[in-house]
Amino acid sequence: MKLKKLLSLFAAAAIGVSCMTGLGISASAAVPDGYKGITFTDLPDPDGATTAEIKDGDTKLVDVTYLGGTWKTSGGGIAPNANSDRPSQSGGVYASGCAIQFVPAVSGSVIVDRKLGNNKVLTIDNMTAKKNHNSFSNTSGSSVQHTDSADYAFDVDANVTYVAYATGTGDPFYGIYFKPVVQYTTVYDLPALIAGGGIQYKADKLSPSSTDEGSNAPELIVDATSGKLGPNGDWAQINEGTVLTLPRVAKGTKITFSEFYGSTALTIGGVEYNNDNKVYTAAEDGDVVMTCTTGGYIKAVTAVGDPFLEAEPEYTTVYDLPALVAGGGIQYKADTLSPSSTDEGSNAPDLIVDATNGKLGHNGDWAQINEGTVLTLPN
Repeated sequence: MKLKKLLSLFAAAAIGVSCMTGLGISASAAVPDGYKGITFTDLPDPDGATTAEIKDGDTKLVDVTYLGGTWKTSGGGIAPNANSDRPSQSGGVYASGCAIQFVPAVSGSVIVDRKLGNNKVLTIDNMTAKKNHNSFSNTSGSSVQHTDSADYAFDVDANVTYVAYATGTGDPFYGIYFKPVVQYTTVYDLPALIAGGGIQYKADKLSPSSTDEGSNAPELIVDATSGKLGPNGDWAQINEGTVLTLPRVAKGTKITFSEFYGSTALTIGGVEYNNDNKVYTAAEDGDVVMTCTTGGYIKAVTAVGDPFLEAEPEYTTVYDLPALVAGGGIQYKADTLSPSSTDEGSNAPDLIVDATNGKLGHNGDWAQINEGTVLTLPN
């Protein structure tokens, strides 16, 4: 099942519970909107590791394993707090040396819901990400609420093992939640796209060979005015000086430059690549420019990430100067000319004509412009 279809099912389904060994679980409004996960209402002292799954229907999203230490509860169980969707702090789960290991089946965002006391830090290995207790606030007595999802949601990759733990002991643990991330794949199969003829001494645009619905993928711009992109069966020859521009790329998108064999040197987004693994991650929203510095043989350019950004609208505005000055030229003075025509929504300004040291005169189908005349089109 494609990830975007998975997310559609995920969003439509009600929050459910997952199967696990040795733990009592209940669905709870404490699970953040858009996430699936597990919360705990009764946790015995299991021997050894205890495993669980976060699922969307029959589709597994995350494997979860509880590692190390002996789980304990206050007062023989975790009692719901009347003032909170989460259990009370005093009824939280705590353990000595306890940690949570999780392996996402797909890329997404994970929340580890755990109370942190003063000067304690939640660490998630493999992510170089740490959050201190300021990400949380105490409300309604001893209950715990997160203040901002951006403060405690971590991006995770598929099939990577992560371990979450808090420094010290005695920190109540409430649950783990996960939301898959939709990614769109767009491929520009260059040998196929230029099979009818190469691009040399000119610029051109190439439509995607394939793309996911909703990707908003643009045409790939090829500037071969100082280079060449030529077909040769299953690969395309790219010469030094050829520039490929992928417009409107969203931050975080991975751009892969696939070669027939690794001989091409490139600068992608200002980063130099001289090896076979030419994968660039967009550092910000905007165009990604790939400049060939040593020629070679290319197969495809592939983009995987969020949908491409919306294109800026284009408006056409015309200042027909002979018609605009037909009633009399502009000389030894400055004046303004309104557009002859413009698209609705263009917000087009008047053209400023400074002819104090020049002239813009009418002469039938054309206008005479003399040295020293300055035309200014405001932003």
